[in-house]
This record gives sequence, structure tokens and C-alpha cells, in this order.
Amino acid sequence: SRAVGGGHFGPPCSSWSRVRFKRPRPPPLRNRDWLWGLPPERLSAKSRVKVRLANSLLMASLILIEALRQIGASWSLEHPADPGRWPFPSIWVLDRVLKWSGAQGVKKLTFAQCMLGCPAQKMTTLLGVVDNLSVFDQPCVHRHHAQELAGLDENGRWRTRVTQAYPAPMCELL
Repeated sequence: SRAVGGGHFGPPCSSWSRVRFKRPRPPPLRNRDWLWGLPPERLSAKSRVKVRLANSLLMASLILIEALRQIGASWSLEHPADPGRWPFPSIWVLDRVLKWSGAQGVKKLTFAQCMLGCPAQKMTTLLGVVDNLSVFDQPCVHRHHAQELAGLDENGRWRTRVTQAYPAPMCELL
């Protein structure tokens, strides 16, 4: 019915996080050679479940984006920026995502979430067919950030937890 005008997708990033390669940290679940998850024998049962869930949510996002592309609707995909080197995994090097990156009318922008209220820099990439993507183009001007994302906080929780939700100013721009 073409009742949908567009969609935004931000699949979970915790299993893709670069912080998993810094100590202290939860163990890496993927790397640049194993984008869909390390071999099962290298993952705990709990980690295998986490990878399967993250993969399912990413695949659902990619399928919905493809449906939006087919009807000419607006769409955007958000995920941490690609560090561009081994061992760090990134959705931005997946074949389907690379194909979209080069498609006509698709824009891509990497920005620092700290400029939109995140306590850490958190370099993030947006890809999509959207108007005014340039509103996110605000380079980081900070000398220091309020929070480092590696390690545990004073309550024994992973510091990356604060970046699981978008900061309010980013939501307003989206």
C-alpha cells in the first residue's frame, strides 16, 4: 500500500564494539575475518546467543531497508564508524552495505556523537536516502571527553552502556 514513508535502523552494536579489544573488557565476539561471529568453539554459549540475536536484528534491518529501497522510500542506517583495520569488525564492510554505499542518491556521513550530547566521542556513521544528512556533520571540538568507554564504571557495569541509546539531541535531529 506504500503507507510507509521511510525508516531508520540502528541495529545493536555491542557485539561489534571496538572496546571488546581493550582490557578490561568482555571478550570479542567477532573480528574483521569473522564478521558474522567467531567460530562457535571460540564462543561461550551465552556469547553464541548474543551473536545470533545481533545477527538476526541486523538481518531484519537489512531486509527492511531493501524493501524501502524497492518502493523508493527514505531510509537510514546507523552504526559505529568503521575503524578500517584488523581486528575490528564493522557492518560497513558487509557486501550488501557496500553495495548500497555506492548507489545513486545514497549519502554517507561519519560524525562524533559527543557533539550531540554523548559523554564519549563515539564515532558513528549514518548511511541512507535522507534529506539534510549534513545536520550531523559537526566535527568534534573537544580536547577531552567526559567519559572513556573502556572498562567498568563505579557500579561494576561496562562503560559502553551509556552509549546504547542515542543522546536526546541526536534523536531530535533524526
